[in-house]
Amino acid sequence: MMRTFQFLYSALVVMLWLFAGSEEGMAQQDSMAAVRQWTMAECVAQAKEHSLDAAEAELTYWSAKAQLNSAWWALSPTFSAGASYDLNFGRAIDYGSNTVSNDLQSLNLNVSANLSLFEGLARIHEIKRSQLGLQAAEAQQLAAEQMLTLRVVQAFLDLLYQQDLISARRYQVEALEKQVQLAKTRQAAGQVTMGDVLDMQSQLTTEQQALLEAQNGARAANVVLMQLMNYHEGDSIQIVAPYSVDGDVPLLPAYTTDGLFEEAARDYPTLRAARLSYQQAERGVRIAQSGYMPSLSLNAGYGTGARKFLQESQHMPSDSYSDQLKNNSSVYVGLSLRIPIFDGLATHGRVQQARISAMKSDVATQRASQELYNLVQRSWNDAQSAYKQYQSAKSNVEALRLAAQWAEKKRELGAISSYEYTQTRSKLSVAETTLLQSRFVYMLKLLVLDIYRGAPIEL
Repeated sequence: MMRTFQFLYSALVVMLWLFAGSEEGMAQQDSMAAVRQWTMAECVAQAKEHSLDAAEAELTYWSAKAQLNSAWWALSPTFSAGASYDLNFGRAIDYGSNTVSNDLQSLNLNVSANLSLFEGLARIHEIKRSQLGLQAAEAQQLAAEQMLTLRVVQAFLDLLYQQDLISARRYQVEALEKQVQLAKTRQAAGQVTMGDVLDMQSQLTTEQQALLEAQNGARAANVVLMQLMNYHEGDSIQIVAPYSVDGDVPLLPAYTTDGLFEEAARDYPTLRAARLSYQQAERGVRIAQSGYMPSLSLNAGYGTGARKFLQESQHMPSDSYSDQLKNNSSVYVGLSLRIPIFDGLATHGRVQQARISAMKSDVATQRASQELYNLVQRSWNDAQSAYKQYQSAKSNVEALRLAAQWAEKKRELGAISSYEYTQTRSKLSVAETTLLQSRFVYMLKLLVLDIYRGAPIEL
């Protein structure tokens, strides 16, 4: 009976242990499945949605839109209404009965309207300027998003480079670990010296240190990307490498500097915003010049009033408030013409300031165009240099990989020393790092050119 109980107890413990293990395994699988894999496009979308710079640019756009609405409503007539109730104590005159009293109360009501018929087309020009301001704000918003996209893409590719570098370093470490074990075996058999083993272990330690530095670099790049995305869930994110980065890179397009600049100048947000600002400044000149023109406005109004003495017994009886308001009403309609003759050169000063602002905007537009040309020229030259460097680094790695394979076979046969083998592996490690760097730089330069051209970025 006792043995049966012990058997059942042991079986129950084993079942519970297996159940707990299966639950833990399922939890780990669910956790792994829940880890999101971010593409480059998703990273850019997350950054645009949560970036404070993008939010500020969007608020600037809505502010310009509100200003345009105000400019349109400025064409409408204005209406106002007023009412007053007064108590006069002392010697107050009742103009209705020409009597003097010490206590008079009065009520006055009025409604007025004003419509500007002509102001030198100032309000029309103000609407045009506000429309240009809205377009400029939209261009500035696109420029902010474009700059943010470039920064996110750069951080994304940097993280990919660091991850590729980790893979390359880990491969070197694993290969050297095998060689160290082989060297120890051969040293025990008396085929190599202890110095050869120590040389291999020294190279292994160097590669392990390089692997650690690559892992630290990946963590730092991950933090930079998460900060640009304004993403705070967890300590790191997992990214998916684009097809164009995981393998051979695209060929260098057949561009020219002038052709690239013509494409960029058509709709580059920063240059477009500068051009629109110049057009705004020109409208500002016309608004200032409207001060030389006469202005004409239409006025209309309605008014009425009523008054009573506080001590009616001492005066002639007066009509009721409603009768007085009805009988004392009046309506007026009129035109108001204003012709400027001399205003102390105030209008002239405003026109001069507006013209200077327009000239400054013109210079700013020329500077933006020149800066764009310089950026395109520099980026195109950088892309060409990066492509040549990538091709050279790729050829170098292919040659050194073959050399490393021959060196490994010779090392196994004892045909070369550990120093020679270590030097070959070291050259390959440096060449692979250079290849990863050149690939990262080349891909980034191509994306920069696409951004300047206004082409859709293949993320």
